[in-house]
Order: sequence, then structure tokens, then C-alpha cells
Amino acid sequence: MVAVWKWKASDKVRLRLEQVTGHRVSVAGVSINHRLEIVIHDMAIAGSPPFDSQILARAEQVVVRLRGPGGFWSPSEIRIDGLDIDYLGTSMGDNLRATPPAAPKASAANKSSRTNALPSIVAHNVRVRGSIALAHAPRIEFRVPQATIERKTDGSVRAEIENLVVDAEGWGSLRAIALSGGYDHHQVSFVSGGRVSVEVPGGGTLMDKLTVTGVLSPEKADIQIRRGDTLDTPATPAVFTGHWRPGTLDLNLEIQDVPLRALSVAAVNRALGLEHAMASMHASVVIDHTRADFAFEGKVQGIDLLHPAVDLAPWRNQSGTLRLRGQGDLAAGRVELTDGDLKVLGAPLSFSGWVESAQAPRGSLTVFTPHHAPMSCAALLIGQPTAVKQALAGLELDGKLGFRASVAFDASALENLDLDVTVDPLCEVRHEANALTALLPALLKPAAKDPSPYTLPLGPLHPDFVPLPQMPRHLTAAFLTSEDSKFFRHHGFDVDMIRHALAQDLENRSFDRGASTITQQLAKNLFLSHRRTLARKLEEAVLTWRLQKLLTKDRVLELYLNVIELGPGIRGVKQAAQIYFGKDVSALTPMESAHLAALTPNPHVLARRFRDGQVDEGWQQRLYDLLGMMKRHGRLSAADLATARTSRLILRDLSQDVSSAGTH
Repeated sequence: MVAVWKWKASDKVRLRLEQVTGHRVSVAGVSINHRLEIVIHDMAIAGSPPFDSQILARAEQVVVRLRGPGGFWSPSEIRIDGLDIDYLGTSMGDNLRATPPAAPKASAANKSSRTNALPSIVAHNVRVRGSIALAHAPRIEFRVPQATIERKTDGSVRAEIENLVVDAEGWGSLRAIALSGGYDHHQVSFVSGGRVSVEVPGGGTLMDKLTVTGVLSPEKADIQIRRGDTLDTPATPAVFTGHWRPGTLDLNLEIQDVPLRALSVAAVNRALGLEHAMASMHASVVIDHTRADFAFEGKVQGIDLLHPAVDLAPWRNQSGTLRLRGQGDLAAGRVELTDGDLKVLGAPLSFSGWVESAQAPRGSLTVFTPHHAPMSCAALLIGQPTAVKQALAGLELDGKLGFRASVAFDASALENLDLDVTVDPLCEVRHEANALTALLPALLKPAAKDPSPYTLPLGPLHPDFVPLPQMPRHLTAAFLTSEDSKFFRHHGFDVDMIRHALAQDLENRSFDRGASTITQQLAKNLFLSHRRTLARKLEEAVLTWRLQKLLTKDRVLELYLNVIELGPGIRGVKQAAQIYFGKDVSALTPMESAHLAALTPNPHVLARRFRDGQVDEGWQQRLYDLLGMMKRHGRLSAADLATARTSRLILRDLSQDVSSAGTH
């Protein structure tokens, strides 16, 4: 009898539970306690289709009180102490919804006593985990270590949740100390009891004292986050709202003066200091099937820029504003920026453009100052970081600066990258930078009888200075061809050189290739360090502009050839001619001139390459190529090229010279 009871009871209880829950159920065993209640051991409830191969809920023990609305053996109440629930929701549905199967036909005698009421279910010590994956939205995962759940006789569900954690993939975490929720008519609704916080993994609390409400179902998802500990808090603007319907998604974010310190852990890998940073922003995204409209307005202050590519010294307490507006075609992978504004380092700029992420990304971007509102030169100078202002100390500017730059690219043909830059109007200078003022007399006119010659070879009193007319024509031709072919035609900056360098940097996914003209290199050699940083580029741009305005082209070229570094401790072409060839500048051959010019991109490394006086075939071919370019540019005669091609470069043994020069 006992065996028959266990077999029959388990089967009947399982069938009845499936009728009550609408899910497939399995039980390990059934017994009756002293209160004549049915005790179910190790119960497992499967998810609703199409998730019926996975377990929705599992309980070690379930107690069923009898004498329900269906008669003595029907359940009136189900008590669970300890329940694990795994929820899964997608745009196709979830594993919780279910339609209970039709109840067995009752006899005519019992029909009047049966009702459609369901037994109540109360579960204590419930643990919940789950995930929600909706189209066009980040994946949501949540976990609840402690909850109480009650299903009423009408089928609705209520829950009291403690210590809820919700993780939005790639965004952050939401923590709620207490939350009330319910499930009714195939949708989940919830409201926090206060003390809700937004946290960043490893960084702590980003925002707290929030109230969260929401509704989730296969047909819709609505979430709202507001400031305030309770729902009784006076109405305040929502921090976040999200609305999803099949095919549409509407997200809005609104924050004011939020400290960013919690993001420091993530930001430090990007060389940003956020200890004292504050941010305000409004962002919205509306997606309708494959069309997306977006808008963003943000302001940040108190950021420290720590990256060595920016400057060797940190840029402290930086601020900026950004505004974007545009549309996206999700099917075509195209984003169009209709208009945008950026203000950083005292420079207000506008921009627009588009990009397509096809097999080979392509796009176009235009950055400009509006014609009706060019930027103030004085304000631009004030807005620079401390390190740049120190390098340009003494510079005083007036007037306005207008700027427009357009770039169009196609990743499948980066060599055809298009770049156009115009600057109009230009700033007016009231006072030159102190560093330039100190050297300006020697730069403008070489001193003939100055009793205190400058350290650099800027004029005839310096033993290593060589006037431009005394240099061989092929020497200047080699440097012009190698470093700045359009030197006599541009205004200190060569847009074509920048375009070629940008195309190669994009193709190599780096920013190692420079595009400095001879004037820019002169500014660097006269006033700046050789570090490759954004700070030095800003300083270099200003000083290049001034040298271009104050000096003739011939004087710039003359100074450049006299101060350029051509190896460790080797300054100018006169020293280089003596050390590499043991001869005066005037005696250099075209091949030797080409060698000096070819050293310019990396003189320290290349000098070590030739310290033993040996010339490899690769370098020899490089010099032949440079000589050929000189001929094509009309800077070398056919006879000189023919003579050079029948000769080879002969260098002195530089071992002693380079090692001794490097010790100075």
C-alpha cells in the first residue's frame, strides 16, 4: 500500500501542479505530515515554451494545504520555504508566462462546488536570478538574494525584494535595498522603496538616493529612474527613462552636476583623472525599426588629462562642452551627424558629417568656426593649458580666428583621402612670445659684430654658421625634396603633407607619421623639446605662424640648415659635413647631400647605424631614389644624377666621433 501510495500520489500531485502552474513539473516524492498536509520533495518547474527545456524554479520542499475550492483533495494554499528562480526574457517572450491547461471535467454533482479560483502560493527565502535580452537594448542581468513571493487566487503575483542588483551590460549596475514587484496579465511591474543607487564596477557609487519604477512584458518595457528616496518625494525631472515596444526604443538620460569620481578606475586606463570631475548631460535615442534619431548635450569640468601623448605634465582642471544631433540607418550601417558644437581649450567649433560602416568604412567630417562667429584670439590663448601658456608666455593676441577643415575618407582607398583646410581671418599680435622676442634680433638679421654671439649658429660670429649662398645648390635641393617640397609655395603648413600623413596613419591605425614643414621643424629646433605631444604641436603651430610672418623664406631655410640635428651632438650641416665626410660644406657631392637630408627623420638612430662607416644596399638605394626625386623636381641636372648613380656613398668611421659626441 505504501508503494502504491507513493507512486499514485506523486503522479497525481505532479499532474495537479501542472494544472495549477501551467508549466511542466517534476517531483522526487510526496508525503503527508501530521497536519494532513501534502509535502512535496525536490520539485522542479520547467519554463514555458520555447524555454521548456530549462528549469524556471526549483524547491527542496513544498507544503500543500488541502480543502481548496475544488474539494477536499484540491489545494487551498501552497507554502514554499526556499525557492530558486531563473528568469529569462527576450523579445520573443519569457519563461514565466503560461496558460494553465483546462481543468478535468467535473461531475454534475460537483460542478456547483468548483470555482475558477486558484490556490494561493506563498514562498519565503526566495532567490532570483535572470536576464532580459531585448532587441536594440543592452542585455540586462539581475539577481535577488532574498525575497518573498505571493501568488494570489486570481493568478496575480506580488513580491517583496531585498538587495536587488541589476547589471546593464557595458553600462553599470543598479542596486536597490528594497523593491516591491508584481506579475499580472503577462507583465512584470516594480517600484523601489528608496535607497536605490547606480554603481560602476570597481569604482563605487555614481548616483544614489534614487527611486525606480518599471513595467516589463513581451509587448513593452518601461523603466523610469528619478531623484528622491521615495515616491512621495516632490516631482523632479527623471534621471533616466526607457520605453520599448516591438520595433521601437526610446531612451532618455538627464543628469546635473554628477561627480565622476566613481568612474576613475575605468578612466585611468584611458589616462583621465576624474577625482574632481563633474558632468551634466542630456542624451536621447529614438529607434523606430531601422531608423535612429539621437541628440546629446554634455558639459564636463575638472578633468585631468594624464596621457603622455598629450603632455609630459598633466593638464589639470580641464573643461569642455559637446552638443550632437543626427540620425542613423541601422540597416545600412550609416550615421549622419547633422550638426554639432564643441568647446575645448577655449576653442568653440562646429562640425557635421557622416560615416558608413560597410565592408570598408567611409565617411566625411567638416569642422569649422561659423562665419558669423569666429573665435576670439585672446580667449583662445587664455583657454590653453598651463604648460602651453608657459611656453608661449608674453604672447598677446587680438582679433578673431576663422577656421574650416574638411576630410573625406574611404578605408578601401585611403591614399585618395581628401583634406581641405582654410584659415580666415587670422589673429593679430600685440606682443610676441618672450622666447621669440629674445631671439628675434638674431633671427631677423645675422649679427656682424655682436660681442655675445648666440649658442646656436644663427649668424656669422658662430664658427659653425654657413650662409645660404655658400651652400651647394644640391644640398638645399636635397633637404627641400626630402622634407618640404612645397616650401616656397605654402605659408608654413603643407596641407598635402598632412593629408598623406593622415592617410598613412589611418591605414596603420597609429599616429606615428608626422607632417612637419621646414618652418615647423625650425620652430621646434629653436624653441621646443623633441617630444611628440599635443602640447608641443600647439606650441609649434603658433611659433611656426610667427616665424612665417616675420622671416623671409631664404632666412628660414638658412636657419634650418644651420640648427638642424643630424646625429647625437651634431648641429647643422657644417658639423655634419665634417663628422660624416671630413670635408667642408662647399665640397659636398650630391650623394653626400642626399645622405644628410635622409638622416633628418631619425638622426640619432641612423647615426648609430653608420657609426662604423659601412653603407648597406638598402640605404644606398634610398639615396638613389632621393636623387631621382631631386631630378624630377628640377633640382638636380641629368648629368649630376648620372654621375651620382655611378658612385657609392663613402663615410668616415664614426665610432669615435659618435661616442665622444654622445658624451657631451
